[in-house]
Amino acid sequence: MRRVLTTTDRSLVESLRVSLAAEGIEVVITNDAASGLPFIPVTVTVVDDADYERARALLHRLERRLRASAPWTARQRRAWRRAILAILALAVLAYVGKLVSWPVAVGRTDLTRRASRRAVLIGS
Repeated sequence: MRRVLTTTDRSLVESLRVSLAAEGIEVVITNDAASGLPFIPVTVTVVDDADYERARALLHRLERRLRASAPWTARQRRAWRRAILAILALAVLAYVGKLVSWPVAVGRTDLTRRASRRAVLIGS
């Protein structure tokens, strides 16, 4: 008996088990009952040592497929988060800039109108 894989990734263990069973390779899975907890590793062991190399090759093909089909990598998620945060920051800065400059412009107009009204009222 030789160990092929030890991982906490339950989906990888099940995918490997099904793939090995389809190839006719007998396996023993240990810590399977405790694998409901995310931090307890599960071990996949090949019963016949002659099947070890085939099992490892199948595992590598399976891992390659799983990586290729992964929708987002950590780097891609980080890049998208940064882009969204940059856009939000620019939007907030533009909004705050309008709030700061708008009352000043409106205030000057109101002061000019009030001053001209006072001049008209005082002059009459």
